[in-house]
Amino acid sequence: MYDIKNYLIYVVIALTITVSIILLWPGYIYWDSYQQLNEAITGKFTDWHPPIMSLIWGKLIWIFGSEGIFLCLNLVLCITSVYIISKWFSGFYRTTIFILLFFNPLFFGHVGIIWKDVALANCVILSCALILNSIINERDLQHIEKLIILLFLIIASFLRANAPFITAPLIAYVIISQNRSYRTLLIALALIPMFILVTPILNNRLIGAEKSYAINSLFIFDIGGASAQSKKNLFPGEWSIEEENLIINGCYNAEMWNEYIYGKCPFVYQKIINKNLSKAWLQIISEHPAAYFKHRLVHFNAFMRYIGPSTSYFYYFPGIPGIQADIYPPISGNPIMKFYERAMAKMDRQPWNLPFIWLLISLGLFIASCPNKTRHERAVFFISLGSLLYATGYILIGVASDFRYILPSAYASISCLLALLSRKVVIGNSTTRKAGVFVSFTMIVVGFIF
Repeated sequence: MYDIKNYLIYVVIALTITVSIILLWPGYIYWDSYQQLNEAITGKFTDWHPPIMSLIWGKLIWIFGSEGIFLCLNLVLCITSVYIISKWFSGFYRTTIFILLFFNPLFFGHVGIIWKDVALANCVILSCALILNSIINERDLQHIEKLIILLFLIIASFLRANAPFITAPLIAYVIISQNRSYRTLLIALALIPMFILVTPILNNRLIGAEKSYAINSLFIFDIGGASAQSKKNLFPGEWSIEEENLIINGCYNAEMWNEYIYGKCPFVYQKIINKNLSKAWLQIISEHPAAYFKHRLVHFNAFMRYIGPSTSYFYYFPGIPGIQADIYPPISGNPIMKFYERAMAKMDRQPWNLPFIWLLISLGLFIASCPNKTRHERAVFFISLGSLLYATGYILIGVASDFRYILPSAYASISCLLALLSRKVVIGNSTTRKAGVFVSFTMIVVGFIF
Protein backbone atom coordinates (compact mmCIF):
# COMPACT_ATOMS: atom_id res chain seq x y z
CA MET A 1 0.00 0.00 0.00
CA TYR A 2 1.27 3.48 -0.89
CA ASP A 3 2.65 5.27 2.18
CA ILE A 4 3.60 8.91 1.80
CA LYS A 5 5.93 8.62 4.81
CA ASN A 6 8.22 6.27 2.88
CA TYR A 7 8.47 8.48 -0.20
CA LEU A 8 8.59 11.93 1.39
CA ILE A 9 12.30 11.52 2.17
CA TYR A 10 13.14 11.13 -1.54
CA VAL A 11 11.25 14.30 -2.43
CA VAL A 12 13.14 16.12 0.34
CA ILE A 13 16.49 14.79 -0.92
CA ALA A 14 15.75 15.95 -4.48
CA LEU A 15 14.79 19.41 -3.21
CA THR A 16 17.86 19.50 -0.97
CA ILE A 17 20.19 18.78 -3.89
CA THR A 18 18.47 21.37 -6.07
CA VAL A 19 18.43 24.09 -3.42
CA SER A 20 22.03 23.41 -2.37
CA ILE A 21 23.36 23.68 -5.92
CA ILE A 22 21.38 26.86 -6.57
CA LEU A 23 22.55 28.53 -3.35
CA LEU A 24 26.13 27.24 -3.18
CA TRP A 25 27.31 26.85 -6.79
CA PRO A 26 30.25 26.71 -7.64
CA GLY A 27 31.25 26.49 -3.97
CA TYR A 28 33.38 28.81 -1.86
CA ILE A 29 36.70 28.67 -3.74
CA TYR A 30 38.81 31.26 -1.93
CA TRP A 31 42.28 31.46 -0.35
CA ASP A 32 43.71 27.94 -0.08
CA SER A 33 40.95 26.55 -2.31
CA TYR A 34 41.87 29.00 -5.07
CA GLN A 35 45.50 27.88 -4.95
CA GLN A 36 44.41 24.25 -5.13
CA LEU A 37 42.17 25.02 -8.08
CA ASN A 38 45.12 26.49 -9.96
CA GLU A 39 47.13 23.36 -9.20
CA ALA A 40 44.23 21.15 -10.29
CA ILE A 41 43.95 22.97 -13.63
CA THR A 42 47.66 23.30 -14.39
CA GLY A 43 48.75 19.93 -13.00
CA LYS A 44 51.67 21.63 -11.20
CA PHE A 45 51.32 20.55 -7.58
CA THR A 46 53.00 21.55 -4.34
CA ASP A 47 52.69 19.68 -1.06
CA TRP A 48 51.61 22.76 0.94
CA HIS A 49 48.05 21.61 0.27
CA PRO A 50 47.15 17.92 -0.27
CA PRO A 51 48.22 17.05 -3.85
CA ILE A 52 45.82 14.10 -3.92
CA MET A 53 42.86 16.49 -3.53
CA SER A 54 44.14 18.75 -6.31
CA LEU A 55 44.78 15.71 -8.51
CA ILE A 56 41.25 14.36 -8.02
CA TRP A 57 39.78 17.83 -8.57
CA GLY A 58 41.76 18.22 -11.79
CA LYS A 59 40.56 14.86 -13.12
CA LEU A 60 36.95 15.73 -12.27
CA ILE A 61 37.28 19.09 -14.03
CA TRP A 62 38.71 17.34 -17.11
CA ILE A 63 35.76 14.91 -17.14
CA PHE A 64 32.91 17.29 -16.29
CA GLY A 65 34.33 20.61 -17.47
CA SER A 66 33.50 22.69 -14.39
CA GLU A 67 35.35 23.90 -11.30
CA GLY A 68 32.14 23.43 -9.31
CA ILE A 69 32.32 19.67 -9.61
CA PHE A 70 34.01 19.42 -6.20
CA LEU A 71 30.93 21.02 -4.66
CA CYS A 72 28.91 18.19 -6.20
CA LEU A 73 31.30 15.64 -4.70
CA ASN A 74 30.91 17.26 -1.26
CA LEU A 75 27.13 17.19 -1.63
CA VAL A 76 27.06 13.53 -2.72
CA LEU A 77 29.16 12.42 0.26
CA CYS A 78 27.32 14.57 2.80
CA ILE A 79 23.76 13.92 1.59
CA THR A 80 24.41 10.18 1.26
CA SER A 81 25.75 10.08 4.82
CA VAL A 82 22.82 12.05 6.22
CA TYR A 83 20.38 9.85 4.32
CA ILE A 84 21.93 6.66 5.75
CA ILE A 85 21.70 8.15 9.24
CA SER A 86 18.10 9.25 8.73
CA LYS A 87 17.15 5.67 7.77
CA TRP A 88 17.80 4.65 11.35
CA PHE A 89 14.57 6.45 12.23
CA SER A 90 11.07 5.62 11.02
CA GLY A 91 8.15 7.52 9.51
CA PHE A 92 8.21 11.28 9.57
CA TYR A 93 11.10 11.16 12.05
CA ARG A 94 13.29 10.03 9.14
CA THR A 95 12.52 13.11 7.07
CA THR A 96 12.76 15.38 10.10
CA ILE A 97 16.19 14.05 11.05
CA PHE A 98 17.42 14.46 7.47
CA ILE A 99 16.30 18.11 7.31
CA LEU A 100 17.54 19.06 10.78
CA LEU A 101 20.89 17.36 10.25
CA PHE A 102 21.76 18.51 6.73
CA PHE A 103 20.56 22.09 7.19
CA ASN A 104 22.28 22.35 10.56
CA PRO A 105 25.13 24.91 10.35
CA LEU A 106 27.64 22.13 11.00
CA PHE A 107 26.71 20.55 7.68
CA PHE A 108 25.08 23.10 5.37
CA GLY A 109 27.40 25.81 6.66
CA HIS A 110 30.45 23.88 5.46
CA VAL A 111 29.41 21.58 2.62
CA GLY A 112 29.88 24.37 0.08
CA ILE A 113 33.43 25.20 1.17
CA ILE A 114 36.08 23.51 -0.95
CA TRP A 115 38.57 22.78 1.80
CA LYS A 116 40.52 19.64 2.66
CA ASP A 117 38.97 19.66 6.13
CA VAL A 118 35.44 19.50 4.72
CA ALA A 119 36.40 16.72 2.31
CA LEU A 120 38.02 14.79 5.17
CA ALA A 121 34.97 15.27 7.39
CA ASN A 122 32.63 14.03 4.63
CA CYS A 123 34.78 10.94 4.07
CA VAL A 124 34.74 10.26 7.81
CA ILE A 125 31.00 10.59 8.30
CA LEU A 126 30.23 8.42 5.26
CA SER A 127 32.49 5.71 6.68
CA CYS A 128 30.99 6.03 10.16
CA ALA A 129 27.45 5.94 8.75
CA LEU A 130 28.13 2.74 6.78
CA ILE A 131 29.83 1.06 9.76
CA LEU A 132 27.06 1.95 12.20
CA ASN A 133 24.36 1.09 9.66
CA SER A 134 25.60 -2.50 9.54
CA ILE A 135 25.58 -2.64 13.36
CA ILE A 136 22.05 -1.27 13.57
CA ASN A 137 20.85 -3.79 10.98
CA GLU A 138 22.63 -6.59 12.88
CA ARG A 139 24.81 -7.77 10.03
CA ASP A 140 28.44 -7.69 8.96
CA LEU A 141 29.69 -5.09 6.53
CA GLN A 142 29.18 -6.21 2.94
CA HIS A 143 32.19 -6.41 0.62
CA ILE A 144 31.04 -3.42 -1.43
CA GLU A 145 30.59 -1.38 1.77
CA LYS A 146 34.11 -2.29 2.91
CA LEU A 147 35.54 -1.27 -0.46
CA ILE A 148 33.72 2.09 -0.38
CA ILE A 149 34.84 2.78 3.19
CA LEU A 150 38.45 1.83 2.52
CA LEU A 151 38.59 3.84 -0.71
CA PHE A 152 37.43 7.05 0.93
CA LEU A 153 39.40 6.53 4.13
CA ILE A 154 42.67 5.82 2.31
CA ILE A 155 42.21 8.97 0.20
CA ALA A 156 41.22 10.90 3.34
CA SER A 157 44.41 9.73 5.09
CA PHE A 158 46.41 11.97 2.75
CA LEU A 159 44.19 15.06 3.00
CA ARG A 160 45.85 16.35 6.16
CA ALA A 161 49.10 15.58 7.93
CA ASN A 162 47.13 14.46 10.99
CA ALA A 163 44.29 12.71 9.11
CA PRO A 164 45.62 9.19 9.91
CA PHE A 165 44.76 9.79 13.56
CA ILE A 166 41.06 9.53 12.69
CA THR A 167 41.19 7.29 9.61
CA ALA A 168 43.55 4.57 10.91
CA PRO A 169 41.23 3.29 13.71
CA LEU A 170 38.36 3.05 11.21
CA ILE A 171 40.52 1.30 8.60
CA ALA A 172 41.75 -1.21 11.18
CA TYR A 173 38.19 -1.83 12.37
CA VAL A 174 37.01 -2.59 8.84
CA ILE A 175 39.98 -4.68 7.69
CA ILE A 176 41.17 -6.65 10.70
CA SER A 177 38.14 -7.79 12.59
CA GLN A 178 35.06 -6.41 14.23
CA ASN A 179 35.44 -8.95 17.04
CA ARG A 180 39.11 -8.70 18.00
CA SER A 181 39.22 -5.34 19.67
CA TYR A 182 42.70 -5.25 21.16
CA ARG A 183 44.43 -6.68 18.09
CA THR A 184 42.55 -4.13 16.01
CA LEU A 185 43.68 -1.38 18.38
CA LEU A 186 47.33 -2.34 17.94
CA ILE A 187 46.97 -2.39 14.16
CA ALA A 188 45.25 1.01 14.25
CA LEU A 189 48.10 2.54 16.26
CA ALA A 190 50.62 1.00 13.84
CA LEU A 191 48.81 2.37 10.78
CA ILE A 192 49.11 5.97 11.98
CA PRO A 193 52.91 6.31 11.60
CA MET A 194 52.79 4.16 8.45
CA PHE A 195 50.47 6.62 6.69
CA ILE A 196 52.55 9.57 7.92
CA LEU A 197 55.73 8.01 6.49
CA VAL A 198 54.06 7.08 3.18
CA THR A 199 52.60 10.58 2.65
CA PRO A 200 55.78 12.25 1.26
CA ILE A 201 56.35 9.24 -1.03
CA LEU A 202 52.85 9.64 -2.47
CA ASN A 203 52.99 13.43 -2.67
CA ASN A 204 56.50 14.02 -3.98
CA ARG A 205 57.45 10.85 -5.83
CA LEU A 206 54.21 9.40 -7.18
CA ILE A 207 52.17 12.58 -7.75
CA GLY A 208 55.27 14.71 -8.36
CA ALA A 209 54.38 17.59 -6.05
CA GLU A 210 57.06 20.18 -5.40
CA LYS A 211 58.27 20.30 -1.81
CA SER A 212 57.06 23.44 -0.06
CA TYR A 213 58.37 22.64 3.43
CA ALA A 214 54.99 23.30 5.04
CA ILE A 215 56.40 21.84 8.25
CA ASN A 216 58.23 25.17 8.66
CA SER A 217 54.91 26.76 9.65
CA LEU A 218 54.90 24.55 12.75
CA PHE A 219 58.57 25.25 13.51
CA ILE A 220 58.10 29.02 13.11
CA PHE A 221 54.94 29.06 15.25
CA ASP A 222 56.52 27.00 18.03
CA ILE A 223 59.79 28.95 18.10
CA GLY A 224 57.83 32.22 18.03
CA GLY A 225 55.47 30.99 20.74
CA ALA A 226 58.31 29.83 22.98
CA SER A 227 60.05 33.17 22.38
CA ALA A 228 56.94 35.05 23.53
CA GLN A 229 56.50 32.83 26.58
CA SER A 230 60.18 32.90 27.64
CA LYS A 231 60.64 36.58 26.76
CA LYS A 232 63.72 35.68 24.75
CA ASN A 233 64.25 35.60 20.99
CA LEU A 234 64.87 31.92 20.17
CA PHE A 235 64.95 32.23 16.38
CA PRO A 236 68.35 31.43 14.84
CA GLY A 237 70.19 34.15 12.93
CA GLU A 238 70.85 37.84 13.39
CA TRP A 239 68.03 40.21 14.32
CA SER A 240 67.82 43.92 14.96
CA ILE A 241 66.76 45.22 18.38
CA GLU A 242 63.41 46.30 16.93
CA GLU A 243 62.83 42.86 15.37
CA GLU A 244 63.71 41.07 18.60
CA ASN A 245 61.32 43.28 20.54
CA LEU A 246 58.52 42.45 18.10
CA ILE A 247 59.28 38.72 18.25
CA ILE A 248 59.10 38.78 22.04
CA ASN A 249 56.20 41.19 22.56
CA GLY A 250 54.33 41.84 19.31
CA CYS A 251 54.31 39.00 16.80
CA TYR A 252 52.76 36.17 18.76
CA ASN A 253 49.08 35.41 18.29
CA ALA A 254 47.98 32.30 20.17
CA GLU A 255 45.29 31.54 17.58
CA MET A 256 47.52 31.12 14.54
CA TRP A 257 50.98 31.38 13.01
CA ASN A 258 49.92 33.81 10.24
CA GLU A 259 51.42 36.85 11.98
CA TYR A 260 54.88 35.55 11.05
CA ILE A 261 54.10 35.42 7.32
CA TYR A 262 51.21 37.82 6.55
CA GLY A 263 50.52 39.92 9.66
CA LYS A 264 52.64 42.04 11.96
CA CYS A 265 55.94 40.22 11.40
CA PRO A 266 56.38 38.95 7.82
CA PHE A 267 60.11 39.67 8.19
CA VAL A 268 60.38 36.48 10.28
CA TYR A 269 59.27 34.22 7.44
CA GLN A 270 61.33 36.14 4.89
CA LYS A 271 64.52 35.83 6.95
CA ILE A 272 64.35 32.15 7.85
CA ILE A 273 62.39 30.52 5.04
CA ASN A 274 65.57 29.00 3.58
CA LYS A 275 66.98 27.88 6.94
CA ASN A 276 66.75 24.38 8.38
CA LEU A 277 64.58 25.03 11.41
CA SER A 278 64.28 21.47 12.70
CA LYS A 279 67.45 21.77 14.79
CA ALA A 280 66.32 25.09 16.32
CA TRP A 281 62.87 23.60 16.97
CA LEU A 282 64.29 20.58 18.79
CA GLN A 283 66.59 22.88 20.70
CA ILE A 284 63.80 25.07 22.06
CA ILE A 285 61.89 21.96 23.18
CA SER A 286 64.90 20.58 25.05
CA GLU A 287 66.20 23.86 26.47
CA HIS A 288 62.91 25.72 27.05
CA PRO A 289 60.33 22.95 27.64
CA ALA A 290 58.18 25.06 29.96
CA ALA A 291 57.86 27.89 27.41
CA TYR A 292 57.21 25.42 24.58
CA PHE A 293 54.49 23.46 26.36
CA LYS A 294 52.86 26.60 27.72
CA HIS A 295 52.68 27.94 24.16
CA ARG A 296 51.20 24.65 22.88
CA LEU A 297 48.55 24.58 25.61
CA VAL A 298 47.70 28.26 25.15
CA HIS A 299 47.25 27.69 21.42
CA PHE A 300 45.17 24.52 21.93
CA ASN A 301 42.94 26.38 24.36
CA ALA A 302 42.52 29.21 21.84
CA PHE A 303 41.49 26.65 19.22
CA MET A 304 39.13 24.79 21.54
CA ARG A 305 37.63 28.02 22.96
CA TYR A 306 37.67 26.38 26.39
CA ILE A 307 38.91 28.98 28.87
CA GLY A 308 38.60 32.59 27.79
CA PRO A 309 36.50 33.96 24.88
CA SER A 310 33.20 32.12 24.55
CA THR A 311 32.69 33.15 20.94
CA SER A 312 33.54 30.75 18.15
CA TYR A 313 36.25 31.49 15.63
CA PHE A 314 35.48 31.33 11.92
CA TYR A 315 32.66 28.81 12.11
CA TYR A 316 31.03 29.73 8.79
CA PHE A 317 32.08 31.32 5.51
CA PRO A 318 30.58 34.79 4.97
CA GLY A 319 29.76 36.06 1.52
CA ILE A 320 28.71 34.81 -1.86
CA PRO A 321 29.99 31.53 -3.35
CA GLY A 322 32.51 32.02 -6.14
CA ILE A 323 36.12 31.81 -7.28
CA GLN A 324 38.45 34.49 -6.02
CA ALA A 325 42.01 34.84 -4.70
CA ASP A 326 43.07 35.95 -1.23
CA ILE A 327 40.23 38.30 -0.28
CA TYR A 328 36.82 37.96 1.30
CA PRO A 329 33.98 37.63 -1.18
CA PRO A 330 31.26 40.29 -1.42
CA ILE A 331 28.19 39.88 0.76
CA SER A 332 25.60 37.67 -0.88
CA GLY A 333 22.66 39.33 -2.60
CA ASN A 334 20.58 36.16 -2.41
CA PRO A 335 17.81 36.77 0.18
CA ILE A 336 18.00 33.21 1.52
CA MET A 337 21.75 33.35 2.01
CA LYS A 338 21.51 36.86 3.48
CA PHE A 339 19.05 35.52 6.05
CA TYR A 340 21.36 32.56 6.72
CA GLU A 341 24.37 34.84 7.23
CA ARG A 342 22.44 37.09 9.63
CA ALA A 343 21.35 34.04 11.60
CA MET A 344 24.88 32.63 11.69
CA ALA A 345 26.32 35.96 12.83
CA LYS A 346 24.18 35.67 15.96
CA MET A 347 25.20 32.08 16.72
CA ASP A 348 28.84 32.46 17.71
CA ARG A 349 28.10 31.42 21.31
CA GLN A 350 26.04 28.33 20.50
CA PRO A 351 27.42 25.07 21.96
CA TRP A 352 27.78 23.26 18.62
CA ASN A 353 30.10 26.03 17.39
CA LEU A 354 32.59 25.52 20.22
CA PRO A 355 35.27 22.91 19.37
CA PHE A 356 35.77 21.75 22.98
CA ILE A 357 32.19 20.42 23.03
CA TRP A 358 33.01 17.84 20.34
CA LEU A 359 36.32 16.93 21.93
CA LEU A 360 34.61 16.20 25.26
CA ILE A 361 31.70 14.31 23.67
CA SER A 362 34.29 12.11 21.93
CA LEU A 363 36.00 11.59 25.27
CA GLY A 364 32.73 10.62 26.97
CA LEU A 365 31.82 8.14 24.20
CA PHE A 366 35.32 6.64 24.34
CA ILE A 367 35.21 6.10 28.10
CA ALA A 368 31.68 4.66 28.01
CA SER A 369 32.50 2.19 25.23
CA CYS A 370 35.71 0.87 26.79
CA PRO A 371 34.35 -2.61 27.73
CA ASN A 372 34.33 -3.48 24.00
CA LYS A 373 32.01 -6.46 24.45
CA THR A 374 29.07 -5.74 22.13
CA ARG A 375 29.06 -4.78 18.45
CA HIS A 376 27.76 -1.33 19.32
CA GLU A 377 30.52 -0.80 21.86
CA ARG A 378 33.27 -1.88 19.46
CA ALA A 379 32.03 0.43 16.71
CA VAL A 380 31.64 3.41 19.04
CA PHE A 381 35.01 2.67 20.65
CA PHE A 382 37.00 2.84 17.41
CA ILE A 383 35.06 5.78 15.99
CA SER A 384 35.43 7.81 19.19
CA LEU A 385 39.08 6.75 19.53
CA GLY A 386 39.84 8.19 16.08
CA SER A 387 37.82 11.30 16.87
CA LEU A 388 39.68 11.80 20.16
CA LEU A 389 43.16 11.20 18.71
CA TYR A 390 42.46 13.59 15.85
CA ALA A 391 41.23 16.41 18.09
CA THR A 392 43.91 16.07 20.76
CA GLY A 393 46.62 15.82 18.09
CA TYR A 394 46.29 19.57 17.62
CA ILE A 395 47.91 20.01 21.02
CA LEU A 396 51.25 19.32 19.33
CA ILE A 397 50.74 20.15 15.65
CA GLY A 398 48.14 22.92 15.48
CA VAL A 399 49.13 26.19 13.82
CA ALA A 400 45.68 27.79 13.39
CA SER A 401 42.26 27.85 15.06
CA ASP A 402 39.52 27.59 12.44
CA PHE A 403 36.41 25.69 13.52
CA ARG A 404 36.71 23.50 10.41
CA TYR A 405 39.61 21.63 12.03
CA ILE A 406 37.21 19.96 14.48
CA LEU A 407 34.64 18.96 11.82
CA PRO A 408 35.86 15.34 11.35
CA SER A 409 35.60 14.72 15.10
CA ALA A 410 32.22 16.46 15.28
CA TYR A 411 30.80 14.40 12.40
CA ALA A 412 32.09 11.15 13.92
CA SER A 413 30.53 11.99 17.30
CA ILE A 414 27.21 12.96 15.74
CA SER A 415 26.98 9.66 13.87
CA CYS A 416 27.61 7.71 17.09
CA LEU A 417 25.11 9.71 19.14
CA LEU A 418 22.34 9.33 16.55
CA ALA A 419 23.03 5.62 16.12
CA LEU A 420 22.66 5.05 19.86
CA LEU A 421 19.61 7.32 20.07
CA SER A 422 17.81 5.69 17.15
CA ARG A 423 17.82 2.25 18.79
CA LYS A 424 17.96 3.48 22.39
CA VAL A 425 21.11 1.43 22.86
CA VAL A 426 23.06 1.65 26.11
CA ILE A 427 26.79 1.03 25.78
CA GLY A 428 29.34 0.07 28.41
CA ASN A 429 28.76 -1.08 31.96
CA SER A 430 27.52 1.00 34.85
CA THR A 431 31.01 2.16 35.78
CA THR A 432 32.15 3.24 32.30
CA ARG A 433 28.83 4.93 31.53
CA LYS A 434 28.92 6.94 34.74
CA ALA A 435 32.58 7.81 34.22
CA GLY A 436 32.00 8.88 30.61
CA VAL A 437 29.01 11.05 31.46
CA PHE A 438 30.67 12.53 34.56
CA VAL A 439 33.96 13.43 32.87
CA SER A 440 32.36 14.79 29.71
CA PHE A 441 29.55 16.71 31.43
CA THR A 442 31.76 18.14 34.19
CA MET A 443 34.42 19.39 31.78
CA ILE A 444 31.78 20.91 29.47
CA VAL A 445 30.27 22.79 32.43
CA VAL A 446 33.71 24.01 33.46
CA GLY A 447 34.28 25.24 29.91
CA PHE A 448 31.05 27.23 29.95
CA ILE A 449 31.84 28.70 33.36
CA PHE A 450 35.33 29.88 32.44
